[in-house]
Amino acid sequence: MKPRTKAPKGEQLDDELGGELATYEKAGLFQHSVGKKTAYRYRGVLLRYQRALDGQAPTLESSRQFLAHLREQGFSSSSLRLYRAVL
Repeated sequence: MKPRTKAPKGEQLDDELGGELATYEKAGLFQHSVGKKTAYRYRGVLLRYQRALDGQAPTLESSRQFLAHLREQGFSSSSLRLYRAVL
């Protein structure tokens, strides 16, 4: 079975980003340069990453570990490229 690569729309809209990821969202760094659907997709990626961090601050190493975990879970190369671009 293929892994689910996209967060449900309810999560993309309702769940809250925290810490540095919330700052990233509030600054609108990605929302100004991409369309609304893409911004929601990026937000879903950040929410999934935030859950994987489990309260820890995001780092380059945690991003690498997260991407490696997704690769092990069978995410497609196009999904991995998206996740890498967002992170």
